[in-house]
Amino acid sequence: MREVSIKPAYPCCKYTHGPIEASAAAAKELGVTPQDIEKITVKVTNREVHDLVCTSRERKWNPQSLTDAQFSLPFTVAYAAAHGGVGPQTFQPAGLADGTARALLPRVEAELDLSAQGEGRGTFPMPGIVTMRDRAGRSVQKTVVYVKGHPNNPMTYDDVAAKFRECAQLGRPGWKGADEVIEAVRHLERLDDSAVLATLCAASGPRAARTA
Repeated sequence: MREVSIKPAYPCCKYTHGPIEASAAAAKELGVTPQDIEKITVKVTNREVHDLVCTSRERKWNPQSLTDAQFSLPFTVAYAAAHGGVGPQTFQPAGLADGTARALLPRVEAELDLSAQGEGRGTFPMPGIVTMRDRAGRSVQKTVVYVKGHPNNPMTYDDVAAKFRECAQLGRPGWKGADEVIEAVRHLERLDDSAVLATLCAASGPRAARTA
């Protein structure tokens, strides 16, 4: 119970999370635009993971459905490199059709290296190992072992609150109650009745949570 991971606001396969963060970090360090990126190589250390997020090439390098995009290593990596990360908006129609990310897809390669984890079942933490090269010949490698939300790299309450706001904005456009829910949960032990959370989530406008 003390070692539960909280999934950050990456609504996609957990095995893509390390490469997402490593790709965003590599692009930031190089300081390049997506057009300046010549190649992104992602090392995949387990065959089950490779088969899940890299095959078939036709589907993963050109995802047409929400599910294929969520389970596409090249798409999530390309989007992260182009936009500094992924989020719920990545997997909406505009995100799936994003021209900048789509243009990067042919420059993403998956390199299968079984020396570390082998042929068995994929396990966590699954490292994200990304090498990015720009058109000027500069190259940087980034490795992310513990993604945000892992017990060794935990999310703060404010991190989780930010995820809640982002999800609420997508799922309930125009709703103004997110901050009130966040503050009620922050002081959960002081609530007279936890049922107030259901009331707050259903409310169309602010309703004060009564605390002891």
